[in-house]
Amino acid sequence: MTATLYIQPGAKKTELAGEYNGYRKLRVKALPIDNAANEAAICFIAQALDAPKSAISLIKGEKGRLKTFFIDERYAKNPQAIANFS
Repeated sequence: MTATLYIQPGAKKTELAGEYNGYRKLRVKALPIDNAANEAAICFIAQALDAPKSAISLIKGEKGRLKTFFIDERYAKNPQAIANFS
């Protein structure tokens, strides 16, 4: 499945924070330097789904705030949490 999220880098903590322009908003503590914010988003999604980081990949929006991730549902040990990202 794919999930499109609005990413806000440089936040006080990494957390889901409602919606922004119709997309789920994810605040990440990491700054958008050297791909750190993207990696933090992938780590957060993987941890929330109890899945390995390799099951989550960024497929669109590497440099923008609106990002589309591919989530390989086969590896999600917490499939109910997938609804939080769609």
